[in-house]
Amino acid sequence: MCIRDSSLDEHITDEVHKMKKNTFKILGVTDFAAETTFREPCLTLVLRDLVCEQCFYIADLDIFRQRDALGKQWLCPSCSQPYDKRYVETRLVQHLSEELISLNVQDLYCRRCKMIREDALASNCACGGEYDFMRDYREKHVTNFESLVQNLQKLAATDDFENLKLILRQLMSNAH
Repeated sequence: MCIRDSSLDEHITDEVHKMKKNTFKILGVTDFAAETTFREPCLTLVLRDLVCEQCFYIADLDIFRQRDALGKQWLCPSCSQPYDKRYVETRLVQHLSEELISLNVQDLYCRRCKMIREDALASNCACGGEYDFMRDYREKHVTNFESLVQNLQKLAATDDFENLKLILRQLMSNAH
């Protein structure tokens, strides 16, 4: 909601709170409903500790939000020189690899008896149940990873990141 940022000014806090409450009442939603929680409208993907080749400034870079005015390149916040696209692509591949590893090292649980998988080679539990991620893990992390892959595919196509395209294509072909 647009009301979220208005609440930062302490002089109008009471008025903003009343406006929020009245707005929710008009919409037929309670103050604490899930729909009232702010969700960032833009996708975010932060690459940590990018080093500028020009001034050696170290900064975090949000790939989807911090482009220059023309939307063509990413600029160092210190010297305003563009980051090398190959370096950014390499860091994106590294980020994808880290996310894939973290997804694959999670414990699997039996859907039936809820026990953690102990035998890495067993496809089914001793009780006959199938292994899967825990439900909340699947909803949060697997869905986020699928979203990350889709958005990286778009980014790779837009910015001609050939290595990233190749890796994503291989990842998708192995997934099916």
